Amino acid sequence: KGVRFRYEDMDMHFDLEVAAGRFLAVIGPSGAGKSTLLNLIAGFELPLSGDIRLMGTDCRGLAPAAD
Repeated sequence: KGVRFRYEDMDMHFDLEVAAGRFLAVIGPSGAGKSTLLNLIAGFELPLSGDIRLMGTDCRGLAPAAD
């Protein structure tokens, strides 16, 4: 919720909630932020602000390989 990330000259804002048991497809044009969103969720990138939670667990700052 309210995740903010910044590339050199571009601010990106993400606000997404997916209910448990649901599937989600992330689609959009090149440069829209699809890979950035997935990298933030996976922990490969760190957000400037906002919350990233998976099944209620705060995942900000966890290593990608962390449980």
